[in-house]
Amino acid sequence: MRAIAQVFCLAMMLNLASSPSAVAAPQPGAGEAVSQSSDGLQSRLSNRLNRRSVCNNQARERGLSGRMARRFTRLCLSGLPVPKPIRQTP
Repeated sequence: MRAIAQVFCLAMMLNLASSPSAVAAPQPGAGEAVSQSSDGLQSRLSNRLNRRSVCNNQARERGLSGRMARRFTRLCLSGLPVPKPIRQTP
C-alpha cells in the first residue's frame, strides 16, 4: 500500500515538473491585480476585526465571560441570531 502511495506521489511530481502551464508565470499587468486583491483582502480583514471588537463589547455589556463570551462572539460574527439567555436571576 505504501508503494502505491509513493508511485502516485512520484507521478504527480513528474506531471507538475513536465507541464510548464501548471506553474503560474507572471503576466503583464499582474502586479495591478495583486495590489487590488490585497487591498480587498485588507479591507475585509479590517471589517472583520471591527465587527469582532463590536461583538466583544456586546459580550462584555451582557456580562458574559469565558466560554459564553466566545460563543456569543462566534455567533455574532457569523450573522446567526444570538439566543437570549434563559437564566433565572437569583
